[in-house]
This record gives sequence, C-alpha cells and structure tokens, in this order.
Amino acid sequence: METVFEMKIMTSNRFFYIAREIEAKGIQDDEVSLRRARELVHEYGENEQPGSPEVKNITVTCDGSWSKRGFVAKFCVVSVIHFDTGLVVDYQVLSKYCRICDKNKNTEGDWYAAHQPQCKKL
Repeated sequence: METVFEMKIMTSNRFFYIAREIEAKGIQDDEVSLRRARELVHEYGENEQPGSPEVKNITVTCDGSWSKRGFVAKFCVVSVIHFDTGLVVDYQVLSKYCRICDKNKNTEGDWYAAHQPQCKKL
C-alpha cells in the first residue's frame, strides 16, 4: 500500500513527531500574535492615559472552556481578554491528561520525580 500512493505509513512515533512539530510552530505563531496584541493594548493605554507610568492599569476579562461538560473533560483553554479592545493578551491550555504518565503509570521507581517538572497534567 505504501508503494501505491508513495506515502509513508503513519506509525504512532511518526504521528507524535508530526504533532510536536505542529505544536512548536503553533507556539511560535502564538507568541508573535500575543506580542503584537500586547503592543496594541499598550498603545491603546498610551492614548487613554498619556504620561502615565510604564505599567498600565487595564481592565481584562477571563474566560475558560472545557472541551466537554462535566468531569470527563480532558482539556481546557483559559484566555485573558483586554476589555476595551477585545484582544487576547494571554491564554493557557490546561490538561488532565499526560501521555507519559499514562504510559508509565504501572512503572515502579522514581521516574515521576524526574518527569514532574515537564508534566502537562494539572
């Protein structure tokens, strides 16, 4: 089948490699977008509060959403939105799931202590 379509078979290792590449690119794009949004909010603050200190008092609203209702949801996104402009100035993706923890849950030893600093689970 691989030779008919001249495509590589999608193994789980390849899938997770591609997923990590997409995630890395997405994070880069997000950082650029957030930096620009923060600059625009700062400029807005300069126009609204000329001559005020570098740190601006801004009004924000926070909103979060789980992927499903109830306690079965695994992922949540929380965003901080500038009230006056509607620009997202920060966000956080939260998860109740970690693939590494799930894979090693029956493993004995101190692996979790080493893994904990980079664990993606809440």
